[in-house]
Amino acid sequence: MWNKRLTDALLSLGFMGSKADISLFYMSTPVMGNNPVHIKALLAQLQSQFAVRDLGTLSYFLGIAATWTKEGLFLSQHNTDDSCNPVTTPISPASKLSSSGGIPFSDPTLYRSSCHLVAVKRILRYIKSTSAHGLFLSPTSTTLLHGFTDSDWGGDMDDRKSTTGFAIYLGNHLISLSSRKQCVVSRSSTEAEYRALAAATSELTWINPFQHLSTHGQSAHHLSASLYPFIPFSFLNFPSGDIER
Repeated sequence: MWNKRLTDALLSLGFMGSKADISLFYMSTPVMGNNPVHIKALLAQLQSQFAVRDLGTLSYFLGIAATWTKEGLFLSQHNTDDSCNPVTTPISPASKLSSSGGIPFSDPTLYRSSCHLVAVKRILRYIKSTSAHGLFLSPTSTTLLHGFTDSDWGGDMDDRKSTTGFAIYLGNHLISLSSRKQCVVSRSSTEAEYRALAAATSELTWINPFQHLSTHGQSAHHLSASLYPFIPFSFLNFPSGDIER
């Protein structure tokens, strides 16, 4: 009931509901912008119906620190353990982990095995070394969406499934990032790359309606994948005997 009440209130104030995300409401005309008078009037209307408070300029939200500068907004997560020794990569490039590898601990509540505990500790050390890193968002005139995809091939030592990775940018700003194991086994590196490309395309298809809210339908897309798009797949299909079996 609370969702219906909020929806009805926002619609009555002139907002429109997004078809891409039911939790997003927007105005089709730029009547708000950065005008403090309009913002204050809208806040007063919301306060007349809901227990809404103005907390001022955003500084911290859901574990993310927001730092404002003259150039834009810097988002970071800098609350980390200072006792870690920093490293530059989250995992050793030569590391190959499996569910059956390593020496099991006598106390399973500590962790499953020694090698996996070492891997987790390295992740924490990497987080320490990148604690000052973050995302910088600044005003931009471009609305071009860039998508970059990649995939390993049969990297999981237990089920030989591949891992998809993609990054999507709006102009120079990273807005979506994913690294996820694929659902099925790919019988060639091309097949694994194709699945990564499909995953990124699906994400772009979902993001595109949001872009149209502010660009009035003017948008462009560019998707790059680490495979050769103009070479027939048959030339790139090199099955692995290990995966085929």
